[in-house]
Amino acid sequence: MFEKLDTNVIIKIAMMLDIHEILSWCISSKRFNKIICENRDFWIARLRQDYNINYLETMAIDSSKDFYRATKRIIEFVPPSTPVELGISKSKIDEAARYGNMYLIHQVINTDQVRPHNYLSAAYIAAAHNHPEAIDLFIKNLRKIMGSGSVIDITENILVGAVHGGHKELINKYLDPDNHTTNVGRVMSAAAFYGNINIIDYMYPRATLEDLYRGIDSSYNNLEIQKYIKTLIRMKEGLVRSDKFTIFNLVPEFGSK
Repeated sequence: MFEKLDTNVIIKIAMMLDIHEILSWCISSKRFNKIICENRDFWIARLRQDYNINYLETMAIDSSKDFYRATKRIIEFVPPSTPVELGISKSKIDEAARYGNMYLIHQVINTDQVRPHNYLSAAYIAAAHNHPEAIDLFIKNLRKIMGSGSVIDITENILVGAVHGGHKELINKYLDPDNHTTNVGRVMSAAAFYGNINIIDYMYPRATLEDLYRGIDSSYNNLEIQKYIKTLIRMKEGLVRSDKFTIFNLVPEFGSK
């Protein structure tokens, strides 16, 4: 269909096509693919036409084509009609947090009604995908809405998301030394839940015996993780034997082995 058409005519047609039609033609026509799908300027024009976005102002590191697809997914996002698991997008801000481009995140915040619980979910997703600039913005905005006390709740989500993604630098950044139980114990529980031995090792020097037991409780019958944490408990018990509690009175079956 496109083999004999003038290049400018093909571009004019593509400017009117839906993204799915464009991608379909890119697969079936080498000429169309070269003129449209591999054409940076075409996707920049579509961004401006469809969403009034200047690609050069977005500071995007992705290609204009990938940025267009991400923009479409975020702006046209339809929330699921049924409950979804943590980490699955429930709103436009979740999708923007997953992608991590600050221009699009600000676009959503400025045009969509972002509620406090949306920031909690988005912070988790941004942490899982290692977008610290987005995380800091979510904390700042939530503090404006709810006050400083709300930061504790969002920090828990950030830490769990960072564990899910395996991002030690984020865990270290958002750990609160004045709130050990909430932070270290929560991270250890999340690491056990996701089966992330690297994070368990990373947290071990800061973990108490209670934190390690929380990890076992959160491992959901992952026998490999349970065995590994029990080994760490034995090691930790040797380090804190003079404490008021030991491994033998907290986990009686260990004392019989």
